[in-house]
Amino acid sequence: CLYPSYDRCLLSLSRGGADATVTREFDVTTKSFVKGGFELPEAKGSAVWIDRDTVYVQTDFGPGTMTASGYPRIVKEWRRGTPLGEAKVVFEGQMSDISVNASVAKQKGYPDQHMIRRGVTFYTAEFFLKDPASGKFEKVDLPADAGPGLVRDLLTITLRSDWKVGGA
Repeated sequence: CLYPSYDRCLLSLSRGGADATVTREFDVTTKSFVKGGFELPEAKGSAVWIDRDTVYVQTDFGPGTMTASGYPRIVKEWRRGTPLGEAKVVFEGQMSDISVNASVAKQKGYPDQHMIRRGVTFYTAEFFLKDPASGKFEKVDLPADAGPGLVRDLLTITLRSDWKVGGA
């Protein structure tokens, strides 16, 4: 749901619990789907809020946009009121990846943290943080099996194997 008001949510609806979902914007106040709101057709993928009028979306955009595993490999920034086809590409993974997805950590009193996870294999990934100055996603130098998290203005890291830096 949209922070901090939580009055709008992006609901992912699936048939029988399948991986493929339809995503629709829901107004919590009126308890109804938003007419002309964000809506994605059924596909493996999702959307996350950037702000009230913008989302990151990863879905089936057509031929060549899904990984060999059948999950999204492209993240786009989509503005309210514009066709999905006009959404701007912000990141592309490889066809051989498992999947690519974006997240945004929002916490009162701290700047939003935007992260992209590129699932290289089922157990390994690369992570990219958005540089507020350049607006570009920069790779975070982490072990491939590490699990990062965002808390306030900090990056937390869960290690699953030894992390060697500078020979130590």
